Amino acid sequence: MNNTLSENFMNNGLEPGDIRKGTVTSVEDFGAYVDTDGQEGLIPLLELSWRPFQHPSEVLQSGQKVTVLVIDVNKERRSISFSLKALEPDPLVVFSREMLGQSTRGRVTQLTPLGAFVEVSDGLEGLLLSTPGPKGGGQASLKAGDEIQVTVARVNVHNRRIALLET
Repeated sequence: MNNTLSENFMNNGLEPGDIRKGTVTSVEDFGAYVDTDGQEGLIPLLELSWRPFQHPSEVLQSGQKVTVLVIDVNKERRSISFSLKALEPDPLVVFSREMLGQSTRGRVTQLTPLGAFVEVSDGLEGLLLSTPGPKGGGQASLKAGDEIQVTVARVNVHNRRIALLET
């Protein structure tokens, strides 16, 4: 390894936990590269956004100015990892604080052997639990795209799961 390159990398002043401003230099299938004052690092896919997306270009564009959190500096490999989403509140936590026990409208996104999945907030889906009795069992008549009224029964932030009941 070139000593000058190694010294420059080691003197970059970046430490995990630092927040830096930078510019997106390229968007790839596996994430986006960001330059922060001459030090380029990668925002991997999982660190781009809390919201679902198909390709990183839906989140970032080359030339875009961003603020990132330094999550890793590997001096041996001379690599830097950044996070964009770590600087934003987790929408599932926000949703759980506001909606736990509340009734809301949602759109059925898919039907599976487990049950119906319902989008209850932008990018957040919950599983509609089957309930016994006169109100229960209505899932058989549901189809993707249906708008229904549900109650947020449980939210497990750690496992990223939302349990819903028919309202």
